Amino acid sequence: MKIRTQFAGFVLGTIMLGCSTSNEDASQADIRTISPADYHVIMSGSSGLFTKTLSSNSEGLYFNGSTSLSLGANTPSLSFSEGTKVVMYQDIGNCAGIIVSYDFNDTAEISQEVFSDISSCDLTVTAIAGQADMVFLSYVLDTDPKEQSFYVRSINLTTGVYTDFILNEKPTDLVVSNAKLFVLTWDENRTDKNALTVLDYEENTKILEMDEGSNVGALFKKTNGDIVLSYPDSHTTLDSNSLSPTYTRYVSGTEPHFWDSENNTFDASGNMYYIRNDALNLQTETIVAMYDFDKNGTLLYYFENFLNETQLKVEFNIKSATAVSFDNKNNLILIGYDKNTEAGGGIIRITPAPDLTFVDNFDLDDIPFLISPNE
Repeated sequence: MKIRTQFAGFVLGTIMLGCSTSNEDASQADIRTISPADYHVIMSGSSGLFTKTLSSNSEGLYFNGSTSLSLGANTPSLSFSEGTKVVMYQDIGNCAGIIVSYDFNDTAEISQEVFSDISSCDLTVTAIAGQADMVFLSYVLDTDPKEQSFYVRSINLTTGVYTDFILNEKPTDLVVSNAKLFVLTWDENRTDKNALTVLDYEENTKILEMDEGSNVGALFKKTNGDIVLSYPDSHTTLDSNSLSPTYTRYVSGTEPHFWDSENNTFDASGNMYYIRNDALNLQTETIVAMYDFDKNGTLLYYFENFLNETQLKVEFNIKSATAVSFDNKNNLILIGYDKNTEAGGGIIRITPAPDLTFVDNFDLDDIPFLISPNE
């Protein structure tokens, strides 16, 4: 049994090992007071994506029938979520796609076809981001077998007005913060290097372009609006106002491995919870991890830390973590998972370390794709 904490810094790094079991902490979970909470869940099943609302009381989690929406027959090509809003892009072929924007709070849904203005083309959307009524799509347009053009399209979902910004290199990721659009690009054919282009999307002008070296992975926004560019062995934090960078390099063996993670969430303190692809064990394919940006420390949440063997292998039958979220009202981590030898999945609630306890589990017929607390 293990909880592993890794600390990374400019020069020094340490590893601390600890252990907690579900049996030892069961009594604490029994007396824990949990306030009523609602969680909006997007699930992936045989009929495509759909939403459900889970509520909790003193008895645990249960389905709340107030929200149920089908989001299409196919898993989206790309998706973006922030707060209670989720935006998805689905390629429908023939140089066309559909954007679906859905807000869990007011159940407002906007569906809009995009790229109908471009005829007879080979188009690939590479990233999606959004803010308020704006959605941003980066895409690559093959103009002939040997030529490509690169763009970011900003779309106002209320008015339908769109604007294209031309890029020099292939766009791979997008983030919006403080009225700026941050575009990660890759020089695929010449240098194999990444760059970050910062755009004023209201004026459709370029503010700055910065070389970022090679192997940039996930690009994301912290709770304070700052931008993180992640690498296998380091990350750069960019002040979203001044655009000044801060560099953090990991000591070998302490890498948090969020550079290739696509699913993350933050608690009220700014700690990031994410799906870690290298689970470092043979039980499950992926696990949840937490990264503390203030302490440059990583905490790994192995399923066997808070579940006994029967729960893990038989009762819940867990294959891998598929979604993670954080309930700030109750200070709980929510972990979505899929099953190992049967269809479906579930959601587990636990308390964060150092007081790690298993709270409850809710079995689902389908696999959680995204979990959004109604806060």
